[in-house]
Amino acid sequence: MADVKLGEQLMLDLAKLLQEGKGKEAMDFIIAHRKELYDYDAEKTLRANFELRFMLHQFDEAYDDYDYFSSLPYVSQSVEEILRGLPKLIRGNELASHSGDHFDEEEAHAALTDGEDPYAILGVLQSLKSRDIQPFLEDIYPILSSDIHEDVKTFALFLLVDKKIDHECLLIKRDKSYQINPIKLGNPFNNESYLKVYQATQKEKDASRSGVALELLDQLTLSLYPEKVYKDEEFDLFYRCLMLLSDLYLGLALPENLTKEEQKTLESMKKALSTPSLLH
Repeated sequence: MADVKLGEQLMLDLAKLLQEGKGKEAMDFIIAHRKELYDYDAEKTLRANFELRFMLHQFDEAYDDYDYFSSLPYVSQSVEEILRGLPKLIRGNELASHSGDHFDEEEAHAALTDGEDPYAILGVLQSLKSRDIQPFLEDIYPILSSDIHEDVKTFALFLLVDKKIDHECLLIKRDKSYQINPIKLGNPFNNESYLKVYQATQKEKDASRSGVALELLDQLTLSLYPEKVYKDEEFDLFYRCLMLLSDLYLGLALPENLTKEEQKTLESMKKALSTPSLLH
């Protein structure tokens, strides 16, 4: 049986390293305590392990890690689903990391129009950040309303916004339809709503708690865009629930006296975060 107190402390120590931006140290820490971390929270350990590998461009090591984790005993169906998707996830991040070294327009058009491999599409979109996007617009617009993973749609929309594209588009996300014009949308990470939450988290005394809160805020922002993560008049409720959700992610129990509004907001947040992310 996993040592809950040890696992909780190790996860807090790992969160602190991540908050301080110590990627290499955090990766070394995971390797040193991988069994205890995995026994305590397999999903968080997998997420942190591979996001750090991708950030450090350690793709050979990532494949070795996949072999290691795949050999461990069954934990849950959700963990098995993560494991099944890892080979393609590793390959996609590896391809994206080299996208600046090689760019073939014909291959790029094919990847965008084929619509089958979300990682290949993300690699092309990443390459287009530093290139002329005009020849690819007619390939990108249909992606916004396709059945591809919603993170791909979000990244495509961010690219169109960044390139200041003036064109009416149909976006379908989270079973909702939007008629949007990228030039009229702003970057959600630069607006007042996001910055207000960001500044509030900086006042939290617990660095682990604030670090997790910021990570969740970013994930919610990506998931809900082009909608705002909260209505301005509901800031207090949103921030309170964001911190409660952070506690939950850190392995702490929620208070028993939650209001109906808090319960509803927490469930809404969990739903928005329920789809595994492709963006790292």
